[in-house]
Amino acid sequence: MEKKYTESQIQSVHKKSKRENMTKTPIRQYGVSEKTFYEWVANYEGIEFNDMKKREVLQDENIKLKKMVAEFALENMAMKEYIEKKYK
Repeated sequence: MEKKYTESQIQSVHKKSKRENMTKTPIRQYGVSEKTFYEWVANYEGIEFNDMKKREVLQDENIKLKKMVAEFALENMAMKEYIEKKYK
């Protein structure tokens, strides 16, 4: 599922709603459901912008590492199958 909003945009929506002490305005303005808005609040409350950037970098790195592990696992499996066939 592709994200429609970046974490920094989500944080700005959250800050705006806190500043205005309203939830309906940002929900209508940004076209998100009330459920989504409250999930944002739960996930991003108290997180500063710098922390969000670090989190994004770590998430990207985590995705890359997971791909590497999957590739190594496939290579390992292929090598094992090759060795088993060769020495049987």
